[in-house]
Amino acid sequence: MHEQPAREWSLARLAGIAGMSRSVFAGNFRDIVGCTAGAYLQGWRIRLAQQALRQGKRLKMIAIEVGYGSEAALSRAFKAQCGVTPRAWRQSLAAD
Repeated sequence: MHEQPAREWSLARLAGIAGMSRSVFAGNFRDIVGCTAGAYLQGWRIRLAQQALRQGKRLKMIAIEVGYGSEAALSRAFKAQCGVTPRAWRQSLAAD
C-alpha cells in the first residue's frame, strides 16, 4: 500500500498477500492498526496528496499518483478526511 498507493487494493488482494482469509486479515488489521484497511489506505492517500499539494503539484496529477480516478473523487475523499477541499487546504498553507 505504501509503495504503490495508486494500485487497486482490495481486501482479497491484501489478505492473499498476507496469506490469510479475508475475514482473518480484516480482523487482524483492525486489531493491530485500529481501523479498517480501507480507512487506512484512504488516510495514506490523503497524506500523500497533502505532500503533493505542498509541492505545488496539480490536482489532476495528484489524483492519478495517489490512486483516485478523478480530481472529483480525490476532492470528495480529501474533504471527508480533512474537512476542507484540497484547494482550500492549499490556500490555508499560503495564508500561514
